[in-house]
Amino acid sequence: MKWLLFFILTSILLGACTDNASVTQQSALERTPDGVHVHAQSSLVEIAEDQEQALDGVRDQAQRIVWAAKDNGDDINWHSAVEYCAGLGTGWRLPTVSQLMVLFTKHEPVKSKINLTGQWYWSLDEFESVHREEGDPFTGSAMVEEDHRALCVHREPNPKALEHSGLERIFDGVYDHTLNVIWDTSDNDKSIDWNAAIEFCRMLGEGRTLPTVAQLQALSARHEAAEELIELTGDWYWSSEKNASRAAWSAWAVWLESGEPASNFLDTDYRGRALCVRRP
Repeated sequence: MKWLLFFILTSILLGACTDNASVTQQSALERTPDGVHVHAQSSLVEIAEDQEQALDGVRDQAQRIVWAAKDNGDDINWHSAVEYCAGLGTGWRLPTVSQLMVLFTKHEPVKSKINLTGQWYWSLDEFESVHREEGDPFTGSAMVEEDHRALCVHREPNPKALEHSGLERIFDGVYDHTLNVIWDTSDNDKSIDWNAAIEFCRMLGEGRTLPTVAQLQALSARHEAAEELIELTGDWYWSSEKNASRAAWSAWAVWLESGEPASNFLDTDYRGRALCVRRP
């Protein structure tokens, strides 16, 4: 009788372990010291293989940022959203448009880790929000509040990216050994048209100019290292070069993360930033 009871209990326990193993295999989740890691075998990972729980939010490994675990929870305009993120502490800010678009195209697994209560989410780019379901950006009034939220991010340090990058922090900038130029330690922090970008660098003095397309692309190739030393608040950065075939109304900008150049109207301030450079 004792052996029969032992056999029954053992069978139940083994069955429970098998069921748990099956659930783990289906969800492909592993509990780690700092949260839950999503494995590449999961069907969800086709959407978001780079999401795992961080100590103070949700770590986005692909974008090298940490998202807050929840949004602000109520209707909010753009100016208040900026203040809300700054109030979370040093390094917290609104995300860029591209960061939100990447997040929301990986919507399903993120939904289980971040408390999202709205449909539109403000970006760092002035007055521009991104739709939670569709991932589409929209530029509107900064005073709109209805169904708009603030979801904040901060960047995770990656000091190893500086190894062999040729970038070095000096007392008044970032020296680029590869290009023999000095980059400023921050951009202008808002969208700006090409003529205003030219003037912004000129007003800073000491021979500052907008960089060339080639210089921006060379920096783009070391984007992770640049983020360690330069405060980059946007995606697209103006170059000093006009489009030769459309010089009367067009100039080149570079998407810093990929190095992709694009021709844009001189008088548009859509997502363009100024990052100034000078000779030593």
